[in-house]
Amino acid sequence: MNGKAHFRGAFVLLAAALAVLAVAAAVSLRHLISGGNGDEGNGHAARGKATVQAAGGQDGAWAGRQAPRRIVSLAPSVTEMLFLIGAGDRLVGATDYCNYPPDAARIPRIGGYINPGIEAILAANPDLIVGSADGTPADLANRLRKLGKDVLIAAIEKVDDVPKAIREIGGAVGAEEAAGEKAAAIEAAIRDFERIPADWRRPRVLLCYSLEPIVAAGPGSFGDDLIR
Repeated sequence: MNGKAHFRGAFVLLAAALAVLAVAAAVSLRHLISGGNGDEGNGHAARGKATVQAAGGQDGAWAGRQAPRRIVSLAPSVTEMLFLIGAGDRLVGATDYCNYPPDAARIPRIGGYINPGIEAILAANPDLIVGSADGTPADLANRLRKLGKDVLIAAIEKVDDVPKAIREIGGAVGAEEAAGEKAAAIEAAIRDFERIPADWRRPRVLLCYSLEPIVAAGPGSFGDDLIR
């Protein structure tokens, strides 16, 4: 593969990551602006390093265990990452906003991004539930664990977190090799962008996730980090 093709392919991977995370951010902020359904006060799953917890709260509980065959996704970004690493065919539940790739349309719905239905999640009888730190309510994740369900919460706040989350999810679903390859391609893309000359004239950019209402990437957000 020549340099231009490599850069183009890497850019596509980064652009896809931005697209699904932008949808998640827009959905979350729209929900908060419109008043939501009262779940906002419950908080979201803890931020930071992606955490793997089984029922009872033990960290790293998937080591040495059989790969899950029935997975529920609680975020659009999670759904795309699962398809990216070849685990999309194991999805038995996803949010109303999980619409990419096109094959995601076949997945039964379990509710919204901020307000998924616990009954619908349990009815899917998942072996693993994967959510995101910026959207999955912490009380929902805790309730699911108390009910005996294994839950993985992935945290993506910066561009560098994308390959980390892909590896975390890949490890939890038994797709370490595919996850490692995709994560490495994204890391290579990040390095390519970092080699842009410091004196390159950068355009002024406003990244809008939504126009009604207007929702834009602010300082310290994923979109801000990607643009910089």
